[in-house]
Amino acid sequence: MSESNSFCALTPAPTLAELNSLAQEFFDGTARLMKFKSPHAQMLACGLKGIENRSWKLPNTEGRWILVVMSKSNPTRAAIQDTQNRLELQGTTLNLAEYCEASKRFKGCIVGAVRVSSATKSPSNATMWHNPPDWAWEVDRAIEFARPIPLDANDKFQIQVRSSSRMQYFAPLLERLSSYNEPAPANGES
Repeated sequence: MSESNSFCALTPAPTLAELNSLAQEFFDGTARLMKFKSPHAQMLACGLKGIENRSWKLPNTEGRWILVVMSKSNPTRAAIQDTQNRLELQGTTLNLAEYCEASKRFKGCIVGAVRVSSATKSPSNATMWHNPPDWAWEVDRAIEFARPIPLDANDKFQIQVRSSSRMQYFAPLLERLSSYNEPAPANGES
């Protein structure tokens, strides 16, 4: 897939230590691939959403990486409106309905990675994103991939899977991560 994921690019470029940490966790099998519905997948990956709500606690959370996979299911109008309202409360201007339509080409792709700092019922930064009584998975770092990684057509995992069982994505992940270390063109060269 050569199309670019141009959702927001709000997060600073990852450090070499963060890139190494993500690659090592993927290789060790401690990272997870997890599906998220649109638009939450993109919002997590680009850093707009700092909390993911789940009914279950993520085990061994501190500092763990999750590769964000955009699920193939379509968001409902009500979900889009709820998210739009939360974005506005956060002070973010974005036409979410238009974005959801434009981002359909990234369904079934790894769009980025987030590092979860904790899973708690009482998040340290009370935000409009937490839905009590759910567990709030607090995200302290997000990396949006400029070029999402498509899942294999026959990869039908349900919600989450350990990276150790999906090593076919390791080489594409390393390719995406290495692009962050390429020097910028000098003097406006391209």
